[in-house]
Amino acid sequence: MFSDIKNAIINFITHRLFALTVVFFALMAILVYRLFSLQIINGQDYLDNFTIMSKKTITTSGQRGNIYDCNGNLLAYNRLTYSLTFSNDSRIEEQAQSTGKTENAVKNEILYKLIQILEKNGDSIVNSFEIKRNKKGEFVFTNTDENAILSFKKEVYSVSSVDKLTKEQKEASAQEVFEYLKNGNADISEDKMFGVSDDYDDKTALKMVAIRYMLFLNRYNQYVPVTIAMDISEESVAAVKEAANELPGADIESDSVREYNYSPYFSQIVGYTGIISEEEKDTLNKGLPKSEQYTGNEVIGKTGLEQEFEDVLRGKNGTKTVLVDSVGQILQTNDDETLATTGNDIYLTIDAELEKKCYTIMEKYLAGIILSHFQNTNVKRTSSPINITTTEVYFALFDNNIIDMDHLHSAKASSAEKRVYNAIVSSKKSKLKTIRSEILSARTTQKTLSDENQDYMSYIYKMLCDNGIVKSSEVDSNDVTYQDWSNDKISLGEFLEYAIHKGWIDSSNFELSTDYYDTDEMMQALMDYIEEELLGDDEFSKKILEYLIDDGVVSGKDCCMILYDQGILESEKDEDYDKLVNGTMSAYSFMYQKIKKLEITPSQLALDPCSGSIVVTDVKTGKVKALVSYPSYDNNKLANNLDDEYYSKLISDKTSPFLNRCTQSSTAPGSTFKMVTAAAGLTEGVVSNSDRINCKGIYDTIPLSPKCSVYPGRHGRISITKALEVSCNIFFFEVGHRLGTRSDGTYDEEYGLKRLGKYAAMFGLDKTSGIELDENAPHISNQDVVRSAIGQGNNSYTPAQLSRYVTTIANSGTCYDLSILDKQTDSEGKTVKKYKKSVCNEVELDSSVWNQIHEGMYQVVHGEAHGSIFKSLHTEGAGKTGTAEEDKTRAAHALFVSYAPYENPEISVTVVVPYGYSSANAMEIARDVYKYYFSSSEKAAEKKDKKSKKTEDDEQAVVPVSNTLVD
Repeated sequence: MFSDIKNAIINFITHRLFALTVVFFALMAILVYRLFSLQIINGQDYLDNFTIMSKKTITTSGQRGNIYDCNGNLLAYNRLTYSLTFSNDSRIEEQAQSTGKTENAVKNEILYKLIQILEKNGDSIVNSFEIKRNKKGEFVFTNTDENAILSFKKEVYSVSSVDKLTKEQKEASAQEVFEYLKNGNADISEDKMFGVSDDYDDKTALKMVAIRYMLFLNRYNQYVPVTIAMDISEESVAAVKEAANELPGADIESDSVREYNYSPYFSQIVGYTGIISEEEKDTLNKGLPKSEQYTGNEVIGKTGLEQEFEDVLRGKNGTKTVLVDSVGQILQTNDDETLATTGNDIYLTIDAELEKKCYTIMEKYLAGIILSHFQNTNVKRTSSPINITTTEVYFALFDNNIIDMDHLHSAKASSAEKRVYNAIVSSKKSKLKTIRSEILSARTTQKTLSDENQDYMSYIYKMLCDNGIVKSSEVDSNDVTYQDWSNDKISLGEFLEYAIHKGWIDSSNFELSTDYYDTDEMMQALMDYIEEELLGDDEFSKKILEYLIDDGVVSGKDCCMILYDQGILESEKDEDYDKLVNGTMSAYSFMYQKIKKLEITPSQLALDPCSGSIVVTDVKTGKVKALVSYPSYDNNKLANNLDDEYYSKLISDKTSPFLNRCTQSSTAPGSTFKMVTAAAGLTEGVVSNSDRINCKGIYDTIPLSPKCSVYPGRHGRISITKALEVSCNIFFFEVGHRLGTRSDGTYDEEYGLKRLGKYAAMFGLDKTSGIELDENAPHISNQDVVRSAIGQGNNSYTPAQLSRYVTTIANSGTCYDLSILDKQTDSEGKTVKKYKKSVCNEVELDSSVWNQIHEGMYQVVHGEAHGSIFKSLHTEGAGKTGTAEEDKTRAAHALFVSYAPYENPEISVTVVVPYGYSSANAMEIARDVYKYYFSSSEKAAEKKDKKSKKTEDDEQAVVPVSNTLVD
């Protein structure tokens, strides 16, 4: 019975399911019939319009916040502009099908047209590609960091990690990577990579590959347009819009670019922005929620505060949801958009006008120091007083790339340029013949060659090492023959022959007629390689030019005339030009005048001194009012779309303009350190206020007896305040020695260094200054306590660290963490964070110790030695001079740390001039800073007095500075 019921139920369900199935298929048949029979839009079948859509989220970047100075002057902001974007477009595929071309070919033709439009109107593509062409036309990586290059190759070869790269891929040259991206491997079709035709020259092909690579990185987000040109002109906008039908995928979008005021005065502080790289994106996205992560097209801070406070300045991303088809074409935008927001604004403690004034003061004095040592001679003096020769000045125009060497042989070269170029070519041909003879004969030892030929041989050996021909890592530095070469006892040729036998030479770049060769054949091939390399080597051409100028073969007049020919100087309304042409002004006088007028600047010449730093700090808060580093650069040319030519020039600039000398340049403090020694000596009881130490001009208590700066003179018996005033080395040598002497009379170097170092640390010299920028670590000397006591040993500090030190002295004990930040505000102007003063530590010294230090520093400024310098300043101050010798063939560094007013200190001023000859030069710079700061009448004139122009011009006139003080 139960089985009958069961079977009945099964039959019922089976019949019902069968009926439902029949109905389902019937309905499907009707639907299919309707789809094929129903004619819709323009006679197209419904199925032809059926599209598979997917939902995607597009991230929109927020605006960056602004950066202001302490008075609300705008330093960094966003300017509205237009950008050219490119995205996937179904019309590209259609055009390829209709013309029988590949999609690559069609896309490349479109990009070529866009490049032509941009360049015709003075615009350029976004330059973020990791490969460029050097002056020789060779493909090289833009980054020298091996990890960055490997990260780039990881993206190129589409592997998940660097470890997945093959050996060949890891070792691929820039040329090989470029060729791979351009056409792919030989065994794959051109559609696998970019398929850039060989009909395009290398320069154009590189631009096209660069754009295609940006699109390649965006291949998983094809619905997001890629920006290929920023801040384009109205002419380019009009041209692209006019040719829109011929340029599928191209579009014009409203955008913003970062703009900087007060450049170059703030460039090293504010920094600049640029397109994010893949490596930067990976780093910054770590730990960020998906909604806040960076996309491949965003602008980020690259250096300075723009980089340090990226998370503050960057706006919050917005999102919008779109429906896209299978090829990434946007079909619909939904209404659920989240708007992007603007980042916070940052206000600095720095006064823009004070910053600008300090920068111009520094430049003026550097020019004055150069003029005081510039002599009409080509005889170089490397002992004190060191001079600057005409040869050095003329050659400097070429050596620091003020004059473009490539233009000397261009079609537009002037007669003066041609004369210089022909002289170089003729001389190079002769020199190469001599070099071949010297190397192959291997007869003449290095030391018996002329200075010029020694210079050439040393240059060639370095070139061979740099190019990997000499396997430097395999050369045994203890080898006798290598030692003989290092000590100029044998010729370069003899050493190279020996290196061949030892297997230290890589011959893979040579053209050898057979796999079996003897030493002579190898030397001939090596010499052929050297000649070929030197023929196209601009640096070698410069070496030849230096001797041609020195010998008078290339005239100073031609060097000066080229300044006009290349547009560095303007001849119109320049009376010096007329005098130079008609011979009434010599080339020496011409250059003297141009330096004096700052038409040729110290930074352009890159001769000593060409750099300097000034730090002005509020002694009651540690807030920095000026942070000046000279020379600097124009960050507007690097922001957004980097100017590759300008960037390359900055990288090769011998003055290192990217370097913020206030925080990234360290020197020995010299005698500015003596207040630390005074505090240590007085507090540790090794010297008292009433003690008198006898300066005999030489300190014979220790071996290799060091001398006082006045030797063979002497200071006689002096107190600690007098020792600070006259900067007596002997006095502080003795204090250092006493610090190293234990109570039982035994001398212990380590004991003394530890005692002295404790006080250096109390003044904050054991840590970075606190300034919110990248900064070198300080180093308190750990050798030779006697010499360390006068700031020698291996003491090393940045100007910012010295500023904190003297600020602590000025306020008698509060060691602040220095800061350049005042506050953050949101886009509505509401303060969201206030940067309060921060105390690092308190220096607890007896009031009598402070009095001795302050009195000594007061006498430095107002005593007999330097009183005349500060005589014109109506505010009393205090300070300490210092010089530090780093290279005996170059001038000493000049330093001055100070504060004012003396009775109730308001600011400290720290000045450091590398190779500045005399500390008195640094004093004069500081005096002019104080004069500007404290003169209320001058401040008012700077802001509103229409007659101030004459005063400003008079004040900025460069005069030779002839201070010779060394302490």
